[in-house]
Amino acid sequence: MKTPDVVAEKLRQRACGWGLKRIARQLCCSHHTVKDYVAAGGVKAFKSPERPVAGLPKAARSPANSFE
Repeated sequence: MKTPDVVAEKLRQRACGWGLKRIARQLCCSHHTVKDYVAAGGVKAFKSPERPVAGLPKAARSPANSFE
């Protein structure tokens, strides 16, 4: 995750008409990263992906069923 100062710089450059790839080259990051931050309008919250347990049906993974 980028610091708030870097994200603010990305947004300022985009407001000045810079392209995503140009901003990415300037700040040494992927243009996809710039695109995500610009779309979010600033710093975005980290969301951890849900990782399924291999081989178990979804109903068996429920916390309510774990101590029966």
